[in-house]
Amino acid sequence: MNLAPSKKSQEIFAILGVLSLVYTILTGGWLEWSIVLSIYFVLGVIDTVIIHRYLTHRSFEASAWIINPMVLLFTLFSSTSAIIWVAVHRAHHRYSDEAKDPHSPIHVSWFRIIFRMIEDKPPKFFITNAPDMIRSPYISFLHKYHWAVSGLYVLLLLVIEPYAITYAYLTPGILLFVAGGLVNTVNHSFGYRSYETKDKSVNNIFTGYFLWGEGWHNNHHHKASSAKFGQKWWEFDFGWQLIRLISTKAND
Repeated sequence: MNLAPSKKSQEIFAILGVLSLVYTILTGGWLEWSIVLSIYFVLGVIDTVIIHRYLTHRSFEASAWIINPMVLLFTLFSSTSAIIWVAVHRAHHRYSDEAKDPHSPIHVSWFRIIFRMIEDKPPKFFITNAPDMIRSPYISFLHKYHWAVSGLYVLLLLVIEPYAITYAYLTPGILLFVAGGLVNTVNHSFGYRSYETKDKSVNNIFTGYFLWGEGWHNNHHHKASSAKFGQKWWEFDFGWQLIRLISTKAND
């Protein structure tokens, strides 16, 4: 199994996504934008709850009947796989804001972080940071064939309506890129700190409220094993509210 992501494929996806976003802005009506925002919202929830809090940090427990379909949906709309996402984010926590941090705004440009243009990594990087993901037959299968999975979805859209590739695939995908990039840049640059951590992580009200609770980033870096990112009563955490509904056990 090839564990290394293709930086070129991620760059191509980002370019196509930006072009699609511009096209959707210029031509999209209320129906197209309703689909864009609905898919984007669902992807964001999957990103924070399933990929980030469950797979990366194992901060709660839930049925595989809930987890597995969500990982499949993530794979459909992503230029990467769960193995790559998890490995990169665990490295971010291990070396947060140090030179080895894959997406610290101190060492990597905002442009590259926002569009997820992560430098190519050797197989050892993924074996070190995501061994549990590699051992999972399901996660490994989706990693090996993630472009084929996305390709089947694109072919389906082509059959239904070619224009749908923009508003039902590329545009919500690039919006999620930008949302994740904002957390990885803004939340290490602008905001307030509730805890003294070894890095420069901060909480930010904008990304906290509008990005499913991901913006309570300093809280998260203080205790990465917690599924609850919002700690103060006014730090609303949508991801945590959903976890309370689907989990059988959660760390708070």
